[in-house]
Amino acid sequence: MNSTQILPEIGEEKYSLFQLRQMLSQEQSSLVFWKDTNSVYQGSNALYSELLGLSHALKIQGLSDKDLFTEFKQVYSQDDTWVLHQKKPKLIQNPTKLKLLGRVMVAGTLAPLTLEPHSDHVIGIVGKLKLVTKLADLPFYQALKKITEDPQHYLDRQKYPVKIDSKNIVQLAKREVECCLHLLSGKTQPEIALAMGLSDRTIEHYINNIKSKLQCETDNRSKAELIQKIIQGDLLRWI
Repeated sequence: MNSTQILPEIGEEKYSLFQLRQMLSQEQSSLVFWKDTNSVYQGSNALYSELLGLSHALKIQGLSDKDLFTEFKQVYSQDDTWVLHQKKPKLIQNPTKLKLLGRVMVAGTLAPLTLEPHSDHVIGIVGKLKLVTKLADLPFYQALKKITEDPQHYLDRQKYPVKIDSKNIVQLAKREVECCLHLLSGKTQPEIALAMGLSDRTIEHYINNIKSKLQCETDNRSKAELIQKIIQGDLLRWI
């Protein structure tokens, strides 16, 4: 069974012990943990314990967020309390400062844990968080390769800032940013059109918009100048 088929969406109510066991055995790319009603950890998957510096997943048993985290323990306690009292799942956003082995924990879900799928008796909390590499911490071309391979995963906003100079910033649309990234990776206009599933004419329109926003010289709107402007604008910092 695919793990995505057993994970409740935010609109659903809870996890059962069966779902938790399935998730622990199948989920490889997310952080999974569970706590009792006192917010004491009862277990986790190997990835979560490893990133916390624990030698084995069982080592987390009996610990709390006060033992594992210092800066954000109060925030996590408030999230746990809300889920237990409301008996509903909660989307959570971890502070971007919380880095583990150079990676950043981002949005995830906390949900009530029950004995049975249709039970109302809550026995704890289940957490599932996604973990990504912070692109700005990677070498430039390595970060670029990761984004262009799966732009929809990384480009999750409609607008992205790019610096014109020390005082001025312009906003590029999501599709314009995708064009910029393909340009930086060395693709030609027809290759960009193919990669994005759009016409050459549409890509040309995007590129002209980008050149105008980045204030490329009107009499010399060369590709080299545009690439230089994109790099100087520190675009990857905001992705």
